[in-house]
Amino acid sequence: GYIVAAPAWANQFSTDYDFVGKDHPLVLAVRRDLLRRFQVDPDKVFLFGFGDGATFAFDMGCGHPDLFAGVVGFGGTPRPELFDTGGYWRNAQKLPFFMVTGEMGGGSAELLRKVYEKWMPKGFPALMTMYKGRGVEWYGLE
Repeated sequence: GYIVAAPAWANQFSTDYDFVGKDHPLVLAVRRDLLRRFQVDPDKVFLFGFGDGATFAFDMGCGHPDLFAGVVGFGGTPRPELFDTGGYWRNAQKLPFFMVTGEMGGGSAELLRKVYEKWMPKGFPALMTMYKGRGVEWYGLE
């Protein structure tokens, strides 16, 4: 079996994710609570997000790569300055990432491509699927 836990992270009127890390403790508390209450294998806890939630999952995974088994995101947009000038992208060296987006997804597609261009030659466990002619949307078959 599996457990799906969805913390009440944002509402429909919230602004874009700001990458300051103030939301990380909420997800870490949910993870800790699941490990304490249920017989959850900590090596099988994944992060998933859609849109801004995927951006958050991307950041959360890179911020705490030792606490998760992998990151899955649909349409996430990593912050370029964290991955261009800093070494933040190196945190995903052993954390599997599966990101899905569409080429018409605006900044999402290009920023993800830049990060993956750093990851792929170094053998990071990362896979990106980019759909031609589609934007950021729910990819049900994935």
